[in-house]
Amino acid sequence: MRIGIVGAVVLGLSGCAGVQTYYAEGVSLATRDRDIALCERAAVQDFPVEQAIRTRPRVFHPGRQICDAEGRCVLEPGHWTGGEIYTVDLNRDARARAVVGCMGGRGYTLISLPSCNLDGPVAASTVMPRLTEGTCAISRRGATPYIVNPS
Repeated sequence: MRIGIVGAVVLGLSGCAGVQTYYAEGVSLATRDRDIALCERAAVQDFPVEQAIRTRPRVFHPGRQICDAEGRCVLEPGHWTGGEIYTVDLNRDARARAVVGCMGGRGYTLISLPSCNLDGPVAASTVMPRLTEGTCAISRRGATPYIVNPS
């Protein structure tokens, strides 16, 4: 039953635009952050950055004749667009899937929570709380978000 309630809350919250984070009820934020770092390190070792150079396709836009009401016409010349060079990381998606799998193996679920509206008090904790209808996330620059239940 408990899994059904957590699943319903996660599904209900996942439709909201918000903050994605790894969640496991009762786990400390320090443990979660350590586990993320370990999983990211393993993913980079298994799927290192592999950059490839790509070129956007060039497209020719033919010229066109533009005429006014009196029949005076001007020929607009054709021109090329595209051809920009960019790089891609061929292993980026595999690395992301490896992190999700590693975290799942450690008991975490990747969830999406709405951002907290900080008008009222918030019960802060270093341990991830049970998910409720009011659970929200507080983003932290360069760090994983806090998961809280507003008071």
